[in-house]
Formats: sequence, C-alpha cells, structure tokens
Amino acid sequence: MLHRHRCAQAHTFPATYSHLTLSPSPESEGTFRPERIKAIAERFNLDPDAVLSNIIWARVYTADALADVLVSVAAQFVEQPFRLLVVDSVMAPFRVDYQGRGELSERQQKVGAIMSRLNKIGNEFNVAVVVTNQVMADPSGMTFAGADNKKVRAGG
Repeated sequence: MLHRHRCAQAHTFPATYSHLTLSPSPESEGTFRPERIKAIAERFNLDPDAVLSNIIWARVYTADALADVLVSVAAQFVEQPFRLLVVDSVMAPFRVDYQGRGELSERQQKVGAIMSRLNKIGNEFNVAVVVTNQVMADPSGMTFAGADNKKVRAGG
C-alpha cells in the first residue's frame, strides 16, 4: 500500500522534470489498480489522470521476466528522468520458478542478482528503489501445538 502512495507522491517532488515523473512498477501480485492511484492523487490534490499517465507498470510472472523488465526499465531511464522504481513482491516470481528447498541455493543466487541490478539502477540513475516482500508463516514445518507461530520473510 505504501508503494502506491509513493508512486502518486513522486509526481509532486519539485524538480525540472515534474512532467516526466514516471514510476515503473514491475508487479507480480496483480494488485495494481488505477482507481486506487486516482484516489491517492485526489487525496493529495493532484490531477488523477496526470498522475496515472506518469506511472508505467508491468506485470511479471517469472524471475526471467522480472530480469527482462529491469533491462527495459534501465533503457527507459536513459531516455527520460525517473524518480521512483517499485518492485511489488519481489519474491513472487521466484516462488513460481524455484520450488522447494532443493532449489534454494539457485533461487537465492538469482534473487541476489536481481537485488544487485536494482541497486545499480538506483545508483546509476539516482532513483529511489522500493522493494516489497511478503510475510508468511515459518516454512520449516517445525510448528507444533502451542508453538510460537513466527512470521518470516518470504524467500528467506
């Protein structure tokens, strides 16, 4: 939810490229709703259509698709100034491609590569990068009656 506010608010930051405030959001959970962005824009007394037109988003289903989107995002950053990059639920595509503990090492290496790429994009283009993740119950299967059901970050 916070990342949606940031997409709308990025439009208000004083800068010479306020008309090019675009926020690519590789989104894997299917939760992007234009009507929600419009409501947030109205809350901040912004033109909802202008704010929405300044948000570019892509839906990704796999880790490879996320990597490809990040390459195209970097290419767009070369052409236009951006302020914000949001990756909503970074682990979701990895859960599709890498299932079970047998693939944990390979998955973590791929996650590390994506996080490194995001860091480089943020530094090279001077944009804020917001990455969300999900929380789930302890996947170890070691829970029993009366145990503390701790929450952990999805993906480790």
